[in-house]
Amino acid sequence: MSFATEDDVIHPRPAEIQAELSQWDEASLHAATIGVDRGVAVPAYASTGSVYAFDPVQKQRMARKERQRLRWQRRMARRAKGSSGWHKAKKRVARTHTYANNVRKDFAHKTSHALVTAPGVRLVVMEDLKVASMSRRPKAKTDERGRHAPNGARAKAGLNKGILHSAWGKIRTYAQYKAPRNNVLFLVVPPHHSSQECAVCGHIHPDNRPSQSRFVCQRCGQTDHADHNASRVIARRGVTAVIGQCKSHQQVGAVRPEPPPPDGYAGGDQGQSQKGKRPTAHRSSKPETMPTTAQAV
Repeated sequence: MSFATEDDVIHPRPAEIQAELSQWDEASLHAATIGVDRGVAVPAYASTGSVYAFDPVQKQRMARKERQRLRWQRRMARRAKGSSGWHKAKKRVARTHTYANNVRKDFAHKTSHALVTAPGVRLVVMEDLKVASMSRRPKAKTDERGRHAPNGARAKAGLNKGILHSAWGKIRTYAQYKAPRNNVLFLVVPPHHSSQECAVCGHIHPDNRPSQSRFVCQRCGQTDHADHNASRVIARRGVTAVIGQCKSHQQVGAVRPEPPPPDGYAGGDQGQSQKGKRPTAHRSSKPETMPTTAQAV
């Protein structure tokens, strides 16, 4: 049995929210922006300093379910295919997958809700990560004799597992449709060098990231947690995209360019720079339509 309900509340489109926010000054918009860095060690790290991760109990239970899954898969392999014991083992394997999926879905819903309903937030920015491409298995390699050569498949398999278990895609999907319901713009920006760029001076260099969790700028000396610094960079990229300045093609060692002219305007779902008459700002109520993601280019 299923139910469906409809209401007459109209949510704003992302283009309408972006048109309103594009008329704000940079300082006010930056204060109302949350950048989110998604990673394997920490699934989501916000520019406000909030960390979103699985709690210890969830990690412990998912690890136990993983051990049970491997045990039942071995039993399933030893039993005759199609037998009652084989079907029993198959159901137990599926049950362990179901628990982990429910935990990740619950985590993604709570994280996305916390981001778009944070007090004073009007813009949520994430990196445009290609999760399917990032979690693809490496291609086979052969040597000069045609024999298989090491291709790092085992290490890549561990990384792929960490990416898929961090619920990156679910967090983005849920935040995308929840944002307009709270009169918030959801924006994705290019991810290039976000982990190597300094959030203070804009210097980009691989040496800025001496370890997985440590960031030290080689130019200004700013130190921070690497994920927190990346989330601040992502937030700034979203702000500059909304007000009309997009720096998606910076080179290594570059510094953030000067602010755009006052007449620059970023309107539309794609965040492209436009000039001319600005649209009327949308009222700050809570309207309702299913959105498409605004994208900085």
